[in-house]
Amino acid sequence: MDTDEETYILESDKQRLNSRLVFAFFSCVIGSSFVFGVHTGVVNLPQTKIEQFLNETELHRTGHHMTQSKITLLWALIVSIWAIGGMIGGVNAGYFADKLGRKKGLLLNNILTFLAVILFGFSKLALSYEMLIVGRFIAGIQCGISTGIAPLYLSEVAPLKLRGAAGTLNQLAIVFGVLISQIIGMDFILGTDKLWPILLSFPVIAAILQLLTFSLCPESPKYLYINKNDRYAAIRALQWLRSGDSFEEELQDMQIQGESCENTEKMSICGIFTTKWLRRPIFISIIMQLSQQLSGINAVIYYSTQIFRKTAHLTQTASQFASIGVSVVNFIITAISASLVDKAGRRYLHLLGLGGMFCAACALTTSFLWEVNDKYILILSTVNIE
Repeated sequence: MDTDEETYILESDKQRLNSRLVFAFFSCVIGSSFVFGVHTGVVNLPQTKIEQFLNETELHRTGHHMTQSKITLLWALIVSIWAIGGMIGGVNAGYFADKLGRKKGLLLNNILTFLAVILFGFSKLALSYEMLIVGRFIAGIQCGISTGIAPLYLSEVAPLKLRGAAGTLNQLAIVFGVLISQIIGMDFILGTDKLWPILLSFPVIAAILQLLTFSLCPESPKYLYINKNDRYAAIRALQWLRSGDSFEEELQDMQIQGESCENTEKMSICGIFTTKWLRRPIFISIIMQLSQQLSGINAVIYYSTQIFRKTAHLTQTASQFASIGVSVVNFIITAISASLVDKAGRRYLHLLGLGGMFCAACALTTSFLWEVNDKYILILSTVNIE
């Protein structure tokens, strides 16, 4: 090792969480994972207000009220087109992460947030639900890109001993965003007939915060070392992030990975599925993602207020508070998981969660099919799915 490099590597026996690392974590998730959570939960509480806007727009254009079937169709489109945009953004996230870098990719991704917010903010003024639909689509693309880049940055800047916990910060920020969006979406805050466009535009605050804070953070050391082949820049980034802790082991690990990448051919998506030794890990990864996405969690986040109101026969305000309660439980359990992931293990926690979701889904389905009008069973089963 060169003498100049030795001056950057500070000797210490421990790697710990420090203020700079916390700042980097916060700056990364505030405009990405947190915004993802806000966009996920923000349409839940003001559903009736937005449906009224759809009806008013139709009345202004044609002189006739919108049919209930068309309102339902448009509402389903407003909710689901965000996921379509997310798929498009997610597929291209890897390209932007490697082409622009993790830091620059996340910073530039905020442009999409600003575009979506402009459409949200002026949709009611322009009496255009098309602007609302396009805004949700653009927001979905932004969230898809950030979902691919943010966890990558978190894992690459975290010390080896903290990478498990750092990986859960992405999900923790998401559920916190869902919780905040539902709190400010209450009828007496921003979920009113006049203020719901401002509610949908709330992510602009997080985007501005990320632009102000993340610009001060370094690029991912792993990206600098392996992708850009800049060892000195990687050392400077590690020096900033570790704030006095040793990072020589991480440099050695990056060197090994860099050499491995040089001897490995780049593989397409189709190549991943056709390569024999990759099939099992890819299959496991897909099943784990499907087990989460098909658990019913998305339906709960999108429609919990409506479920509580129509099935448990709660009032509008009580349904909103019940939805917030569900999100509070979700946030608490995610925070607990973040502290246990390196101790209890990923597999055990995932299986435990799947077992709870299975029991809750059975109870929820039973209450729907047999019209069990017990609001406590409904609320508990919905909470357990979260």
